[in-house]
Amino acid sequence: MLGLVVGVAIGNAGEDSAPAADPAPPPVSDDARGEDAETEDDAASSQDDAAPEDDEQVAGPASDEGTRDNPYPLDVVVSDGEWEVMLSEPREAWTEVQAENQFNDPPEDGMEYWIVPLSVTYVGSETGLPWIDLTVQFVGDDARTYSDRCGVIPDDLMDVNELYEGGSAEGNVCLSVPAGAEGLWTLSTGWGGNTVFFDAGA
Repeated sequence: MLGLVVGVAIGNAGEDSAPAADPAPPPVSDDARGEDAETEDDAASSQDDAAPEDDEQVAGPASDEGTRDNPYPLDVVVSDGEWEVMLSEPREAWTEVQAENQFNDPPEDGMEYWIVPLSVTYVGSETGLPWIDLTVQFVGDDARTYSDRCGVIPDDLMDVNELYEGGSAEGNVCLSVPAGAEGLWTLSTGWGGNTVFFDAGA
């Protein structure tokens, strides 16, 4: 309506005679005014109702995946920008460790040897050594961290040499953990201290 009124005023200004006064606008009935008001109120109410839905869509998860409270599942690839790493199903491994080297000591009383298979790919711009850059540990349900190794093991990750960009390899890490204990595996990047948690598996 504002554009129409301005257009009419400009058109009258171009005539020789003085512009006649605009006729008064017709009165608006109370019923019409009430319908318009109700329409505006309904529109505002609809927008208010939609707002919580928008907020709910924007809201993120309560906790980030990979934390102790919300660990990653096994067999998923995680990355820190330098490495892409996947932890596969760990397994009890004293028989394998004993067969690999007869001079390996057995686990201490109340402890077990567990092998964790890793698949790694270096995606950085230089080179990396997985056994130096990556650290796997176990956090038990007693809230303690376990990092003691098992001795000589098959397909040791320490046997993987330096990888260039795009280089991939597989290898095992073996830890001594409490027998039958529940807990989580952790993966850390040695240079940045970033640690993520994984389900312990079966």
